[in-house]
Amino acid sequence: MISSVIVKCLNGAEKVLPTDLAQIQGVSVEKIYNGDIILLLESPSVEHATQVLQQQIALLPGVSGAYPVYISMEM
Repeated sequence: MISSVIVKCLNGAEKVLPTDLAQIQGVSVEKIYNGDIILLLESPSVEHATQVLQQQIALLPGVSGAYPVYISMEM
């Protein structure tokens, strides 16, 4: 499963968060746009993606929210 995620950042955090986000397994930082970070998240299931979003990405200092905007699953 591949998800596109927008990470909303506190002011200035978009400068340091890409390094932290890239350390999370399955995450690749694609772009920084208007203070938001756009990333791809590869995971084996929706449950795993939810866990990564809630327990890893959303808890990083400087993150104000993490929102999936696209999900693709192979059947």
